[in-house]
Amino acid sequence: MFSGTTKYLIDANAIRSLSAESIRSKFSADRVIATIPDVRYEVSSRVYKLELIHTDTMSDNVYIKAKEILKRESVRNVIDYYRNKGAADVMLLAHALTAEGVGVFKDEVVIVTNDINLRVACDDLEVPW
Repeated sequence: MFSGTTKYLIDANAIRSLSAESIRSKFSADRVIATIPDVRYEVSSRVYKLELIHTDTMSDNVYIKAKEILKRESVRNVIDYYRNKGAADVMLLAHALTAEGVGVFKDEVVIVTNDINLRVACDDLEVPW
């Protein structure tokens, strides 16, 4: 059952490119602006922006889901092994697919990104972006 709340999970590229004012302007009673610890680590120097963004706790199921979705080529294409980029995006996808709401209610989860490969993976996994 839908909780009425939409959780916007922001990736590292979006955090870098959005202004603090833009992030702040998206706050409302039915929106949660969030990220995960892996992304937070990638952009740890953006302290003023990170103070605005909630950090979700990931369940153990996220690691099982990450292993499962890495079988898909679209998800593997998110990772740039040579530049050591994209690993947090895989975890962001896995978290979006396993995120729970409060009690029996489930939040709608939307990934916020300007990364084309992540958008393709979202489409493949039917995760809104």
